[in-house]
This record gives sequence, structure tokens and C-alpha cells, in this order.
Amino acid sequence: MRSRTCPVLRALGGSRGSTHSAGVRGGWALWISLLAACQPPGDAGVQTHVDDWRDEIVYQIVVDRFDDGDPDNDVLEGIGPEPDDLARFQGGDWRGVRDRLDYLEALGVTTIWLSPPYANVQRTEGEDGYHGYWPSDFTEANPRFGTLEELRALVDDAHARGMLVILDVVPNHAGRVFTYDLDADGEVDDGEIEPPYADPPYTAPLLFSHAPRMWRRVGEAWERFALGPEHFHRRGFGDLSDQTQKELGDFPTGLRDLDTE
Repeated sequence: MRSRTCPVLRALGGSRGSTHSAGVRGGWALWISLLAACQPPGDAGVQTHVDDWRDEIVYQIVVDRFDDGDPDNDVLEGIGPEPDDLARFQGGDWRGVRDRLDYLEALGVTTIWLSPPYANVQRTEGEDGYHGYWPSDFTEANPRFGTLEELRALVDDAHARGMLVILDVVPNHAGRVFTYDLDADGEVDDGEIEPPYADPPYTAPLLFSHAPRMWRRVGEAWERFALGPEHFHRRGFGDLSDQTQKELGDFPTGLRDLDTE
């Protein structure tokens, strides 16, 4: 069991049941979980809070699809639930999960696995970011799911019942936070959302629609910093049957591959 936790995690109400993920490139740390459990310099490996995960009964929750506990956060940027279209938001939130802890406890659940908690790209042509895997800001809670205080309350209530809480994180990519301005005209044109794979990286300007941020450690403190072009591979849409392109290229719907090596 851990005896030390970082300021970010302590602010969320403790260490039990939280997870973290990190990647390192050129001296900067890719710390991206709002419930990040810090690993001080010199600590070896990732620590866990259970002796054997095979002893846990894990219930995975896609927050948007579970329960709508607060209708006031259903509509954001003019986009609200569409019950007849399962590719769109449905309105679930952290308060809804908290309201159903009795139900989960009665099922015998010992660990709750929540979908990613941070702000997401809201909508693309055919789908909404209901699942949480289109991050637009790794330092902000997803307002569709509630406030950071509501997430803390959910974690505290789960811990009070002896439940662990796992937060899913996305260390590999951001959502469609930019397009490739291949002709440098300042406009999004056909072929600039998913341009063909390029090796070496594209040098065309990037048109950012969101200002993605991450956390990095500076001494004993943590600070937000803005992601720039240098933090992405910028190779365009890769051929997923080719290993190199699969590792360095973007993904369908314009997910931007982060340079985490």
C-alpha cells in the first residue's frame, strides 16, 4: 500500500483506488489523470492498492451511458442527449453513478472502473465524444459528467463502502484538436482532417480548434502546460496494417497521435 500521494491526488480525497499513467519524451512528463497518483523520483514500477486483481469484482461504467443524476449538465455548447441515436450523448454523469452505489454494492461489486474523466471534443460528423476517448484538455474535468467536487464525492462515497475506483486514462492520443492546414490558407479544407500518412512529419501549420493542456512536474509542484505541434507525431492518417504507420499515424475520425516515446 502507498504511504505517499501527490497534491493532485490528495486534493481529490485520498489514494485508495486511484490509478495513474505517464509517458516521457525529451524531459517532459505526460501526467494525464485527474486522479493521478504520483510516483516520486526513484520509485521503481507502478504500485497498486490490491494484492491480486483477480480477487476483485470490477464493474466497468461508461459514465454517459449509466445514469443521469443531474439534468442541468446535459446540454453543453448547444449539444444535448439524443435518445434515438446511440452515437450521440445520452446524459449520464458522476452524480448518477453516485446515486447507484447501493445498486452496485448489492451486486457485490468491489471495484468501479470509470470512463475517462477529462474534457473531450464534443462532436464530429457521425459521433459524439460520449465515451471519453477524445481528450481536448487533460487538466479539466468533463463538464458533462459534473464538477471535480462531484467526482471527489463519488470517490469518497465509494471508498466509504470499501470499493476501489479506477479511472481510465488516454496516454496515446488527443481528440480532433487540430487540422492540418496543408495549403496554409487558414481554413479547414477537404483532405485536411485525415491527410494521408507522411514520413517525415507534416510541416504544414496546424489549425487548433481546442487548446489542449497537460500536467508536468516542476520541482515539487505541478503546473499546466499547453500542447504544441512538437508534442504530436503529425504524420496524418496511417495504414493500420503497417506497424510503423499504426504506431506513429493518427486514427480514424481525426484522433491526433501524441509523441510519447
